[in-house]
Amino acid sequence: YALIGDKDKAIFANTPMGELGATSVERLADLDLNVDGSVEGDVTLKMTGSIAHDSRHAYDGLGDEGLANELLKMFEEAYPGTSISDARMKNLTDLEKPLVLKCRIKIPQYADTTGTRIFVKPSFFGRLEKAKFTEETREHDIYFRYPAKTTDTVIISPPEGYILESPKAPESIGNAGFAAHQIQIGRLSTGDI
Repeated sequence: YALIGDKDKAIFANTPMGELGATSVERLADLDLNVDGSVEGDVTLKMTGSIAHDSRHAYDGLGDEGLANELLKMFEEAYPGTSISDARMKNLTDLEKPLVLKCRIKIPQYADTTGTRIFVKPSFFGRLEKAKFTEETREHDIYFRYPAKTTDTVIISPPEGYILESPKAPESIGNAGFAAHQIQIGRLSTGDI
């Protein structure tokens, strides 16, 4: 809704919901897995539409060091001991282009190791999300500020001599007309997961 006012009266007008493709987040992690279970690599967050608008306001004036601190807060809650370097923003003031945030990340103990095996949970970005709608009953309607699409790509390069043994992805769920969740896990021709 929008409040439209003039000198005689104010009215609430129903405003249309934005289209799904107008607001999106693409999250990419290209990580090297080490034998000790730590990972190191590059993270890129690319945002358009309303999410980019909100993020531009949040990150405006921070500079690269301030951005590094904000990204560290985001990742350290899910991955204690994380370190962030080389943080940078692209297109902060160019509203016609996607807002792009990039950094280098190091995470100790990302994967579990046991002897000759390493157990990896590939939902790198999923750990950053807090559970929503945790109550058993609902008293109020659910409201989303705008429709958005999130696409996560996580590439994990295993250590020398290690191969993907048995990839298992959860089943896809949802209705493509409202909400959907799809996961694909596999080995690339390079041997990366």
